[in-house]
Amino acid sequence: MYYGAQGRSMLRPCHSLPRRPPPTRPNSHTIHHGKPPMKATIIYQGGMHFLGRTDSGHNLHLDSAHSGEKTAGPTPIEMVLQAAAACSAMDVVAILQKRRKEIASFDLEVEGDRRDEHPRTFRSLKVHYRVVGPGITFDEVERAVKLSHDRYCSVINMLKPAVEVSYSVEVPPQDLEK
Repeated sequence: MYYGAQGRSMLRPCHSLPRRPPPTRPNSHTIHHGKPPMKATIIYQGGMHFLGRTDSGHNLHLDSAHSGEKTAGPTPIEMVLQAAAACSAMDVVAILQKRRKEIASFDLEVEGDRRDEHPRTFRSLKVHYRVVGPGITFDEVERAVKLSHDRYCSVINMLKPAVEVSYSVEVPPQDLEK
């Protein structure tokens, strides 16, 4: 408010206009477009072994070997690699199925190159897709992979600003005599 020389307000409220409701503060539901935020729970099991629980009710074990110990599960950084692979694989399969393509086999391999210094984040990821199916062409698979990398895969798109991500596609010729 502006105050004049005598310390009184020079602005007067206009009573003829309807009052606006106070602005609502964003909360977890409005920030996430009506969806509640995702949650993960980690429970210490001893050593470097942790039990992870997801909101969807799944449990997974995470571990890190020290001095040659046997591990109870993958390391967190291995899970990042697996998450990127699974996310993109699900996209590619969904896109090909939507185009009514029958997938006889599908495998995907991700190679992650990590920094030597801490934090040992990924410097680059190389993703190789291998898809076999009757009538599936290289161009169709490449289109599905490109859509996954450019639009749909949340994990890869989350990593892209900090990690160089490249991919290759292989569609071996089918043996038609079977």
